[in-house]
This record gives sequence, structure tokens and C-alpha cells, in this order.
Amino acid sequence: MQTIWKRIEDWLNIHAPELTSFLQPGAREEEIQQTEALLNITFPEEIKESYRIHNGSKDLHFIDVFFALYSLKDMVDRWSFHAPPVEEQYPDEPTDLDPEFEEPEENWRVSLSPQQGDNIWIEEGYDRQLIPFLNHLDERILCFDTDPIHNTYGMVIEYFAQNGFSFYASSWYDLLSNFADDLEAGKYRVERKEGYTSLWFND
Repeated sequence: MQTIWKRIEDWLNIHAPELTSFLQPGAREEEIQQTEALLNITFPEEIKESYRIHNGSKDLHFIDVFFALYSLKDMVDRWSFHAPPVEEQYPDEPTDLDPEFEEPEENWRVSLSPQQGDNIWIEEGYDRQLIPFLNHLDERILCFDTDPIHNTYGMVIEYFAQNGFSFYASSWYDLLSNFADDLEAGKYRVERKEGYTSLWFND
């Protein structure tokens, strides 16, 4: 993760040095642990490594097209906004069925795959084990999954309130690595307008 971030910083220092300063210093270990405790989850190791290097960006629009990384505080605030309290999200409803005859509810993660083009809508609302960490394309956010049971742990999921959830990347490591590759391959251009610098993907 250190190498990937250095590649990104090196590219920015050459092509858009004014953007490098928007990346915040890394979080302390205590801050990471406190955030895990507040969210009652365990971060994937690559997320911890990334936040030790950069604890978000100062301006949530520092890169228009690709991402704006949340600080740990922003992460908790966003999660609190999207995730209702447990008692509201999973109300106890009376049932006439004997518990042993109730069919277990299938988790939406079972049917999620990179090949699936359709979004998955969860009737109960936002899944509390999805942790928002990246602002993506205005109202869309990218989350990493912390569900320890299914094979989606660490997977990056895109959430859009109007359409639900969809697969975005197999991991933050892969997503960030691909971004570094694209930068070095010249797939992004820098635009400066009225004192504002942004990166745009070359179509």
C-alpha cells in the first residue's frame, strides 16, 4: 500500500503538485482502533494500512471524477447518517411460526458477483456492515464490506440511495493500484479553471 500511494503522490507532484497537499497525514493507531470500536467492526488490513498513510483528504472534491477519500471522522459521520439504529433497521416482528420452521433469510452478498450487472436492493435499507470511505460521483459512495461470514469481506461496494448496491472492486488495494496504473498510463488529464484543479478520465 505504501508503494501504491507513493506512485500516486509522485504522479501528482509532477502533474498537479497543488493536489498533493490535499491529502491528509496518516491516522494514529489509536484513531483507527477507536473508529473500529465505534463502528463495531474490524477493518480489512489494507484499509488500516491506507489510513496509516493518509487519513482522508482535506477537500471532498480534490479529485472530481475518481474519488474523495473520507477521513476516519467523515467515515463515522457518513455511516451514522446512512445506517439507522439497529432496533429501527431490524424491528422485532411477531410471528406465528415456530422458530425451527422459519426459513433463514438469504444474505444479499450470496448473489453479489463481479459478473452481475444489476444492482441489489436491500428492503431493510442500508447494511450496517458496509463502511463508507470514499465519495464517488456526487451522490454515490464507495464502501468496504466488513461482513466476516461471507466471501465479500474487504470487497468495495458502490452504494446509491436510489438504486441500492452493486459490485465495484474486489478490494481497495486493487482499486487504488489500478488508479495508479491509469495515472502512469496517461489515462487522466489535469484541468485548471478559475483557481480550481481537477482530474478527469480521458474517454
